[in-house]
Amino acid sequence: MKGLILAAGRGTRLGDAAGGLPKGLLPVGGRTVLDRQLEALSAAGIRDVCLATGYRHDLFEAAYGDRLAYRRNEDHAESNNIVSFLRARDWCDDDVLCLYADVLLAPELLVRLVRTGGAFRLAGDRDAIAEGHTLLRDARGRVTAVGPSIPSARATARFVGAAAYTRAGLDRLFPRVEAAIREGERSAYYTAAVQRGIDEGETVTLADVTGLAWMEIDSPEDLARARASW
Repeated sequence: MKGLILAAGRGTRLGDAAGGLPKGLLPVGGRTVLDRQLEALSAAGIRDVCLATGYRHDLFEAAYGDRLAYRRNEDHAESNNIVSFLRARDWCDDDVLCLYADVLLAPELLVRLVRTGGAFRLAGDRDAIAEGHTLLRDARGRVTAVGPSIPSARATARFVGAAAYTRAGLDRLFPRVEAAIREGERSAYYTAAVQRGIDEGETVTLADVTGLAWMEIDSPEDLARARASW
């Protein structure tokens, strides 16, 4: 299994707190967010990692050099991570664990995600529901909807920005990514293509990570909390 980290965004909601750095290079407890993600991926047995970059690609390459592979989203200012995900298509020739670059995760969370079965697996936390990356699951643990349009009052879990796909699953997912972009969804999260799969009958499994440590860094307040607790 390989690791893909979607790291093209500028993180505008952080404002001056980011100091011009992309989220993945923000220092938290003496290490960058990306350092911590690489450590968690390694704990899950994943050492072959690609960054889908955009904003300040030069800083990532200067920091990590040839330790990592890179795919660049030159249109990062005008698109969302659905385009970054597609840019890495040629690199995804194996099962892939995909992370958002602004998420701190306990290594155990990724281990649980890897060990969960299924061609499409989304990590979800039932105790952290909030507007944004919400999802719905049924009684059998299958995800029936995912995306920011799901009201938190209806959601059954929050997508934590970590997912895993088999190679066969990716072969079905990427054409849906292309279709979504072609139909005007360049500003969507790549999970819009996962939703297309659900609508077409794909089984998407919830990897329930409730109780395991993780947090998204999306605001100055988030960054302050991360630095206080990680």
